[in-house]
Amino acid sequence: MLIGSLLISLIFGALTAFVASEKGLSVTLWFVIGTFLGPLGILAAWRMGSRVEKHSKKSKPIHPEESLQFQTLVKKLQYEHNAGPHQKNTNGNAAFNPNKMTKKCPQCCGRIKMKAMVCDYCGHSFTLTQVQQQIREAWQQFKQHPLS
Repeated sequence: MLIGSLLISLIFGALTAFVASEKGLSVTLWFVIGTFLGPLGILAAWRMGSRVEKHSKKSKPIHPEESLQFQTLVKKLQYEHNAGPHQKNTNGNAAFNPNKMTKKCPQCCGRIKMKAMVCDYCGHSFTLTQVQQQIREAWQQFKQHPLS
């Protein structure tokens, strides 16, 4: 009878440790918890893992191209040309709009959006500073040769 109870406790400990390992939690700690709490240990490990996953989703940063700093730069450059993002300037020329412009990825030479932070083809990453610099360079070219 005692051996059966001990065996059942160890089985619950192993199951709890398995659930904990799938959630990225300490296997040893959860084995001990599962051994003493039985089915409640499995439930606790399952719930604790869910909280860890929710917390990690909340702490992920937004995409840099969605940041206020990036959007402010784009709007500033558009309105320096006396036009909104979808308007024409006073000379009748097309407005500067980096949302419609593309750049060449330095790693795979694929064409991607100017404001892209990651290449769609090879996964090459750009820093926010690099993207801002590329937009500024496009702005300088646009000022010299505005599109008709």
